[in-house]
Amino acid sequence: MGVEAAALQRVPRGIAAWVAYVKSGQPFLVRFDLTMNKFNDARYTGDWRTDPMGTLQGGQEYVVSYRNGEFTCTGFSQADGTRQTHASGGIDPDDGLISLWSRTYSIDGQGQVWDLDFGLVGHIRPQ
Repeated sequence: MGVEAAALQRVPRGIAAWVAYVKSGQPFLVRFDLTMNKFNDARYTGDWRTDPMGTLQGGQEYVVSYRNGEFTCTGFSQADGTRQTHASGGIDPDDGLISLWSRTYSIDGQGQVWDLDFGLVGHIRPQ
């Protein structure tokens, strides 16, 4: 069995499996691959009305883990072009929610990532 086939076998199926995976503390990846044509994310503006995901950037992939009631997220910061890590709490994965740099997203059983304002913006997968 190839590496890709083995990875597919361990992808959670269904929302309950995804919630259990997130709560396990294992790292997962969020790729904002569906932001194009929903808003202009070409540069960081510092204004939530013109840059709705803040320093997170569409097209980028972020490593996220959940431990002790807190999400830790590492990835590209659009503000200064560096790789950064930020922690945020107060979001419960049992509600089908995850937090990246204090912005809340919902996940579904197909591994899709949803933004409250912009709908489907990306995908989640095990690291």
